[in-house]
Amino acid sequence: DAARQRHRDYFVALAEQAEPKLRGPEQAIFMDRLDTELDNLRQVLSYCETADDAMVQKGLELMHLLSNFWLIREHLNEGRQHCAAMLERAETFDPTPDKANVWMLAGNIALCLGESAVARQNFETSLALRQQLGERQGLAGPLGSLGNISQRLGDYSAAQRYFEESVAICREFDLLNFEAVGLTCLSNLALEQQRFEEARARAHEALLVCRQIGNLGIECFVLHGLSNIALAQGDYATAVSFCEQTLVVEEKVGHTLTRASALCNLATARSLLGETAAAARIYCECLSVKAEGGDLRAADDILENVGDFLSRQAHQKAACVLWGLGERMREDSESPRTPSDQGWYDRAVAKVRQSLESSVIEAAWAEGRAMTIADGIAYALRETEAVRAASETY
Repeated sequence: DAARQRHRDYFVALAEQAEPKLRGPEQAIFMDRLDTELDNLRQVLSYCETADDAMVQKGLELMHLLSNFWLIREHLNEGRQHCAAMLERAETFDPTPDKANVWMLAGNIALCLGESAVARQNFETSLALRQQLGERQGLAGPLGSLGNISQRLGDYSAAQRYFEESVAICREFDLLNFEAVGLTCLSNLALEQQRFEEARARAHEALLVCRQIGNLGIECFVLHGLSNIALAQGDYATAVSFCEQTLVVEEKVGHTLTRASALCNLATARSLLGETAAAARIYCECLSVKAEGGDLRAADDILENVGDFLSRQAHQKAACVLWGLGERMREDSESPRTPSDQGWYDRAVAKVRQSLESSVIEAAWAEGRAMTIADGIAYALRETEAVRAASETY
């Protein structure tokens, strides 16, 4: 009816106003505004999902406009439900940019939830729709996302091709936000292959673009990547600096996507600098953040890093539990360790094997493999709290 359509039009207009702001320096202001209106946005989306085809088209448009909101504020399960409902209704529709964008959003949400195979299918569908539309500039996003999947699966040559093609398209059409993301991805890919100078150069290129356009959200990822480079090269003081910069920028924009990983890097660097009490406290904060959020990206990395920390604090059995869970998570998500991570992981496991009976290790490993992710995070938090309490006693 007319009242519902006015209600819908008002909130579509609000989302249109907010969408470019969600990629710039006013990101936090507009994220908060959308959070305030979340109940109204839900009503509009529910109406669009059950109304006629024209309303479904409006619903697709609204979902696309809210993409960064669903991802950055981690409304992941809700976002996935709306994507599924809209795309089911739109299955027989002709290709449109909004339909392709919602498939992209569905892929990004699946990636956040650790569902690599689903994410890949969604990104490939988005890319196919863009190709049908003949929109070259629309290929940048799906290509970059397929690069992320290829990297996650260890296919570095495919990832490199996807990222480079995405960045080239971004530069052709002056898509600066996507260019910054693509450069960050190329930096991360170079790091995984231990090409440190290239990784650092790409990250600084991305940082320049972020600061040119004022996109603090992407800047968080770039700074986090620079902390990863410093850690990989054993420069722990520099890693601490980049982690702290990441957390400051996150606070400015209300960004949560990299918070747990940034805290994990900070705790790891503090631990390797010999600051056990500080490291334990930060690991506890990291695990609490991961427990509260729905984004499971990097949960396996975090649990394995916490396991390494615990193994160095005479909690070897707990480390094996977490490594068992991490192993199963990697199998489920088809995400192998990076070569540099594999190196420290193998050394840590070998050291524990020298100090524990094999039967104890096997039992703890099996216990971890049988855990849910939520139970594993809670277990890691309890063990780390015990280390923190003991280290603060002395």
